Amino acid sequence: MLPPPRSLIFGPFPVGGRCVLVKIHLLDHLKNVLMPQLADPQKPTFCPICFQLYVGLLLLPDFKDALSHLLVDRHDFFDACIAFLVVQRAMFDLPALRKQLDKNKAHCATSDWHYFTRQLSDDSLATVLCAVFTFLTTGICNIKNKGWFRSKARKGTWPTAPEQLLPRGPLLSTAAYVFWCRALISPYAVPVLGGLLEVVRTDVLPHLLVSPQKDHLMEALIVMLSGDENVGSPALWERRVEGLLPQQTAASLIYVILNGHGARADEMAVLYSGHEHALYPALITLLDSDVVDDEQHLLAVATIATLVHGCLGHPKSTLHKRMLWYLSKLNLPEDVTVDVQIVFTILYHQARAKGCASFGCSGAGRQACGRCKFVQYCGRDCQREDWKNGREALEISVSHKMLCPVLCRLFDAGAQVEGKTIRQFIDTYRGAGVSDADTKVIISWGIAARLVPETMLREAFGIVSS
Repeated sequence: MLPPPRSLIFGPFPVGGRCVLVKIHLLDHLKNVLMPQLADPQKPTFCPICFQLYVGLLLLPDFKDALSHLLVDRHDFFDACIAFLVVQRAMFDLPALRKQLDKNKAHCATSDWHYFTRQLSDDSLATVLCAVFTFLTTGICNIKNKGWFRSKARKGTWPTAPEQLLPRGPLLSTAAYVFWCRALISPYAVPVLGGLLEVVRTDVLPHLLVSPQKDHLMEALIVMLSGDENVGSPALWERRVEGLLPQQTAASLIYVILNGHGARADEMAVLYSGHEHALYPALITLLDSDVVDDEQHLLAVATIATLVHGCLGHPKSTLHKRMLWYLSKLNLPEDVTVDVQIVFTILYHQARAKGCASFGCSGAGRQACGRCKFVQYCGRDCQREDWKNGREALEISVSHKMLCPVLCRLFDAGAQVEGKTIRQFIDTYRGAGVSDADTKVIISWGIAARLVPETMLREAFGIVSS
């Protein structure tokens, strides 16, 4: 058990002709005041200014022992903040919630705190949301830095299980997080969604790729990529969160969706499908600016812009300079075929996959094939099933029994994808003596496993994966 944080004293402040000292004991205030006020997420009774102050104190470096105490020894405040976000709401509910928070502020029993608290926004709801999202980002960053739920180093640290992040189940909880991304278009809500994709991707992402969640998220991303600060509160828009402005935050989320651990090739394309015409100019606006200075995030945006450019049928002569820069990063030899690029893409995404490779199984990959040591399964039953039964694509059915020896020959020749550029892979691939029939086996398996982007399929075969 960590020692309880010390009391904090502020003041003196002139209040009504007298001087007032304000004393706050962080844990006592949480237990006796704030938690009862958070008991009903539909109708909270806390003051938005005092809530903002309390969260701000917890995040100060001088009081990191208090935050550690909440992360390790008592999770109720984190859980209450999650409950406030994921409770079912619609846009027409927000005026009543805002009115309730304004009423709480007007009748605040600790209004002395207001004298030394600069409210983030004139909007009470925005003030609360910014505090909640900033606080949760800190907690989720903690899990990203220390490992996964089962990590011994994290034992007892919030969150201890996906259910603490998704208390209403994956679908309804994901929909609630996306709701706030759309309702509060700012750098605050999106980083929490990005954090969720880092730690519970397999629970969250499938529900981001279907309507209405995908449409609401794309609406928010397009506005943020465009840098349209006229949406929402300009003061909130201009604030940096974890050092990021809105366009940078949107680019960061694109990077996580495209390249996060366990990412599949077609996920980003499914997300933006139907929004290409609105998304493309927003991506170009970001590429024209110098706001995003993280090269990996910029590459992710340029990648998507290049794919959308192709989807819209624009000529290659109109490629943006940053798209050309992205293509130059690939460093492809002039005589490389689309087939080899597809093989690299398949192996690259399979190497990052966390799920079981057996067709139709949604379990986590826990053990690799003993021969190729590359394709993973959740257990022996799925491995045996995949070894015997094939998946059909390009008019052939490919089982792992067919695929495995081809992979073994590739890897024995040094044609792995981990830590290699596509150019380095191509050089070793050509030396592995892989036949056209072998290449077709890999590509057919990759198409059936949805490891090939739609644009590649259209360019190479004129087909769209189902």
